[in-house]
Amino acid sequence: IAIGFLTKWYTVLLLPVFLSYEFTRSRKINWPMILVFVVTCLAIILPTILSGGLRAMLVPYVSQLSRGLDQPSLLYLLDKLSRREFGLDIINVYTSTAFLLLQFSIVPLALTSRIESIGRVVGWSLLSVLVFIIFARINSPQWILWVRPLLILLDGGRLFVSGIILLDLLTYLQYPVLYTFHAYKDSYHGLFLIVFTARLALLTAFAVYIFCRLITDNAAFSRLSSRVKGPV
Repeated sequence: IAIGFLTKWYTVLLLPVFLSYEFTRSRKINWPMILVFVVTCLAIILPTILSGGLRAMLVPYVSQLSRGLDQPSLLYLLDKLSRREFGLDIINVYTSTAFLLLQFSIVPLALTSRIESIGRVVGWSLLSVLVFIIFARINSPQWILWVRPLLILLDGGRLFVSGIILLDLLTYLQYPVLYTFHAYKDSYHGLFLIVFTARLALLTAFAVYIFCRLITDNAAFSRLSSRVKGPV
């Protein structure tokens, strides 16, 4: 996970899931796992810090965090809708911060849940990655590589498998097909956004479905669900 984190940030989302799984099994915090993660990260970044200083290490991270809405995203769609319907620009430090926090919103849920099996580890890992992608300020076609292996590992039935296939088709249609056409002709922009919106809606449907399956792992949500349903 540490090696992956310094290549692609999303893998750090998996660490809380595995820590919670280990805590559920042994009823104690797995400090060696945390230590190995930290030491591995330090071992990888230390040569960069020694040769170029802290600023050199932060260059790729600052670059990513400073990227604008250069690709379609949920925030992009909401801003476009807000501008068209109300004439409001909602892109500011507050909405950007809120969406950044929402990207990591599954982490505290995972840390406070009883994750008792590898199947639940897969589910929580997938939910963490999906929510991270849904609320991201930018969009990337490579993100299907983050979720597809976990989707395949999750046993969701025929409809679930059909959703995975549809996600593949929508992703390929968005990139590179419509993205390439859009680069040469603006008339494809509307269709490009429609396909992206459908893909985003499908990812959201996956996230809601998985969340409903995992909700009983979290004591607080389980109690809340029981209160909403009332006595049987």
